[in-house]
Amino acid sequence: MIGYLLNRIGSLIIVVIGVLTIVFFSLHLAPGDPVEVMLGDRSSQSERENLRRTLGLDQPISTQYKTYIKNLLQGDLGNSLHRRKPVAEIIASRIGATVQLALLSMLIASIIALPLGIIAARYPFRLPDRVAMLFSVLGLSIPNFVLGPVLILIFSLWLKWLPTAGHQYDHSWVLPTIALGTAMAAMLARVFRASLIEVKEQIFITTARSKGLSQSRIWITHIIPNALLPLITVWGLQFGTLLGGALIVEIVFNWQGLGSLLIEGIEQRDYPIVQGCLLVISLSYVIINMLIDILYAIIDPRIQS
Repeated sequence: MIGYLLNRIGSLIIVVIGVLTIVFFSLHLAPGDPVEVMLGDRSSQSERENLRRTLGLDQPISTQYKTYIKNLLQGDLGNSLHRRKPVAEIIASRIGATVQLALLSMLIASIIALPLGIIAARYPFRLPDRVAMLFSVLGLSIPNFVLGPVLILIFSLWLKWLPTAGHQYDHSWVLPTIALGTAMAAMLARVFRASLIEVKEQIFITTARSKGLSQSRIWITHIIPNALLPLITVWGLQFGTLLGGALIVEIVFNWQGLGSLLIEGIEQRDYPIVQGCLLVISLSYVIINMLIDILYAIIDPRIQS
């Protein structure tokens, strides 16, 4: 188990370094100058050169990369070029909103998907199954940038039940979590249905029926618990995806989280902000995947071999 864990940690480090390297050089080699964004078009050449020297952007890109990695190993994400504040402080003030959005979206998706998957698997290829899978297809087909404005139009502007944007109100989380969790609920329902149907056909389920156990007991004690195992991977992958992919929903609903901060950093050519956001997103994604792999290795020791 220790060897397996060390192997996963080594893979994690390699992936994170690769992501950081690609992001760093992609940002610095892309067209555009953050100094011009900060000072504007009317600034003089001397003003731009002085600011560029102050920010260290006049150094060769290889030197900037070495400095960035050195500071990163010391826990320093640098200072924002636009806000002139530590990147770690800025990210810390915004990541909580994104984690809240991701957790609530996963909760809503699970509440919707698990009953749908059970109903669909309980009556396969019949009307309940077709209705549940129709919802699944619709959930996967409607993108967030379409569903979000539709929800705002119906529940905020027409019915006036919920706030349109922001996260400072009591029920402001409802619409963005529905918009973000719908696609995840649709995918979870399909995965759970397939897993339930597969488990139903196993020999130990036939044995349980031959012992005279009731259908409800078989489902509760045998089928559902065993069918939940494949969902562990989906939940883990989707949580990492929600942390990085919530930016569209955050922009639509003006949710001040990590995704909207990433977009702001890209628009302002704020290299440290973009690099810091992508570092947090990539780290969360690979760490969650590593934890899922370790959990699977504990459940099924054959994976360690």
